[in-house]
This record gives sequence, C-alpha cells and structure tokens, in this order.
Amino acid sequence: LIDVVEEEWDAGTKTLSGKSRVVAGDYYELRVALPESGEWKIKSATANGKMQIGAATKQSARVGFTPKESGVAEWKIVF
Repeated sequence: LIDVVEEEWDAGTKTLSGKSRVVAGDYYELRVALPESGEWKIKSATANGKMQIGAATKQSARVGFTPKESGVAEWKIVF
C-alpha cells in the first residue's frame, strides 16, 4: 500500500506539499532525497498542525509526526 497519495513541488516558494494515509497513534515519517550539492535545508515542516524535523544529511532529510486520527493527513515542507 502506498501511503503518499498526493505530492506537489512549488519551485517559487521551495515548498514540497502533499497528502499521506496515516494511522492514529503511529509515528509517520517522510524521507526526502535532496540534491547532491548539499545546499538545501528544511526551514519548516507541518502536518495537520505540527511536524518534527529529524535527522538530515547532505543527500536526505527526515520529517515526521504522530497523527491523532487515522485518514489522510496534509503536510508541507519548506526549504
């Protein structure tokens, strides 16, 4: 089952947004591949209100949250 059901990149605002299927109480994590240049950093991340920015390397970043309800959650990551 694929959990990411929608994804969109806005180059003008450097924002990745989308929707994912989540389960209440289960920590949900997105892993984002970054350009090899290492110049991209996450400025903010939100999902239905809150999201934690986790570990990051030059090539990838992790963000996640624990949803209160099962269903489809909207998320946004700004670089």
